[in-house]
Amino acid sequence: MKKLIYLGIDQTGAVDRKGKPRPLPACLIRNKSVTFFSLSEFSKKEILDKVQPSKDEEILICVDCVLGLPKALKLTWRDALKRLKNFEGYGMQVAQNYFREIGNGKVQRREIEIACNANSVFKEKPFQKNIQTGTYRIWKDISSSEADFFAPALEKRSNPSQILIFEGYPSLSWRILFNSPRRQPLELSKIIAIQKVAIRWTKEHQAKVDQDPNFADAFVLAMTMKKFKTAALSTKPSVEGWILGYGK
Repeated sequence: MKKLIYLGIDQTGAVDRKGKPRPLPACLIRNKSVTFFSLSEFSKKEILDKVQPSKDEEILICVDCVLGLPKALKLTWRDALKRLKNFEGYGMQVAQNYFREIGNGKVQRREIEIACNANSVFKEKPFQKNIQTGTYRIWKDISSSEADFFAPALEKRSNPSQILIFEGYPSLSWRILFNSPRRQPLELSKIIAIQKVAIRWTKEHQAKVDQDPNFADAFVLAMTMKKFKTAALSTKPSVEGWILGYGK
């Protein structure tokens, strides 16, 4: 059996002045060590280049984006990815257009979103920068090489070389991991010490989070993947998917 390593990736739908998506904050937990870095895109090649897993290691990824669609739409996630070939670019407007099309102009929520009080990718007002444009960004990246990834909460694995990806919800993760009612990036050092989290957290790690609070969510997602790996790997696939850590 391969040794598991855990990667948390915080999505961002923000684009730069040239319309290109901004880097994705990522956190790798390997044994007790924590490593922060950024990805220019959500791709197998870049993930492997950054993580460089050994032959005896397997990456499990928890990403802050929706994986799954309301069953009422009668549209699989894979089919939704294929529709992305008709959409160009990144950002708010193209994300809205895409989700309007696949959602038939309706705002629908998955059962897990209702249970977690999570937002729907189909909701536009108030502006869903993080969930709608961020999910679009991740899906758009995946769509160019979708065979490289596998979402166990949605489907059965078709290729052993696929990287496993799971849906995370940082607000939920802060609550279940640290009993925190809200995100507290600047307090991570204190929280980790109080909770006696079994990882090596240094002043350099906290400085990285202080510089960019999105790295805190990436860390929390990696910790969620580590904590709930057993439930994640044993979950039964469904059309709507599942948010890692909920009810497990």
